[in-house]
Amino acid sequence: MSQARDNSPDQPRDRSLPPASIPFAQYRRALAFVAPYWRGFALVTFLGLLSTAISLAQPYISRLLIDDALLRHDLTALAKIALLMLVVTVAGFAVNIASGYRYVRLSAECLEQAAELPRGGEMRIERKRPFDQVSAFLRFEHYPRESVPGP
Repeated sequence: MSQARDNSPDQPRDRSLPPASIPFAQYRRALAFVAPYWRGFALVTFLGLLSTAISLAQPYISRLLIDDALLRHDLTALAKIALLMLVVTVAGFAVNIASGYRYVRLSAECLEQAAELPRGGEMRIERKRPFDQVSAFLRFEHYPRESVPGP
């Protein structure tokens, strides 16, 4: 049976655990991997803001539906506003999908680049098809066979 770890102040800290905070130099090192992809991350940020703006339009369209179509018994306005609501919903969904796809693709590229970079080595950028990095990781292509448990 294992004993619970005693975290009392009078006990010395276990040095095998990582520090509670991340030094700023680690962020600078991570920024080196993200910097070549700044345009892609700017696009993801823009798509996220656009998606937010589209989702904020829905309550306004609902107000139009109630005030201009339902309360006035205007069937043409009802049809136009319902169509507008459908278009805005589909557009928001499409922007969310595009943003999520682009974010996952960029993140996978950055992570693969970070995993393949030897400490102190030079950074190289290779463009691959989307999700090749994720599928390679799932197939354990970057790990020696000894480290992968067998059946």
